[in-house]
Amino acid sequence: MNKKLTLTLLAGLLAGAATAQPFQTTTVADGQFASGTAWYTMRIGNAQKYLTDNGTASSMTLKAASTLEDADLWCFTGDATNGYKIYNTQAGATKVLASTTSMTTKPGYGGTGGSTYPTLQTAASLPSGYVGAWDLAKSNKLSDVDGYFVKIHGTNYAMNDFGGIGTLAFWAEGMDAGSTVSFELVSSTQPTVRSLRATLTALGTPSGKATRSAASR
Repeated sequence: MNKKLTLTLLAGLLAGAATAQPFQTTTVADGQFASGTAWYTMRIGNAQKYLTDNGTASSMTLKAASTLEDADLWCFTGDATNGYKIYNTQAGATKVLASTTSMTTKPGYGGTGGSTYPTLQTAASLPSGYVGAWDLAKSNKLSDVDGYFVKIHGTNYAMNDFGGIGTLAFWAEGMDAGSTVSFELVSSTQPTVRSLRATLTALGTPSGKATRSAASR
């Protein structure tokens, strides 16, 4: 193999590594997720708590455990250049995870971003100053986790289990273990997810064990 070809292949491999993503993206059209959409759990921080639909709440309370209900399942559209949009099964295809880029301080805590909360918002009418797309960067802050930093698109503000208190927020000063997010594939269709939960319940599988088994790749 000549030197030029070797360099070309190496450059291609490096480019692929730089844009590697931990999930399969999907598409959204006419308010519907594409058939075969892959659904994932998202976990964050030292304790790897689960992200879940915040509903009408002004912030997201992270969960210590999950039984794979729709509120805990996420899918993704987009790409590394334009950012990824993050959708929730329960919230549906009209809402995306979004945040303002204005970092605010949580009283009683050091650092900024502790009272800036990523929440699910209507994609077609985001609040002023909100961004509904996210960038990824690899994290090596947790040795036993295939982790990523999930940052507001075009910024270095990564979502964070701020202070480990179980509220999804930010730590604007940096990115650490508390900002490390992992993704676990659950299913490629929503009905299968529901069927899986029903089957596990019928078998009498403890919810904690069911979660790990269903989420493992």
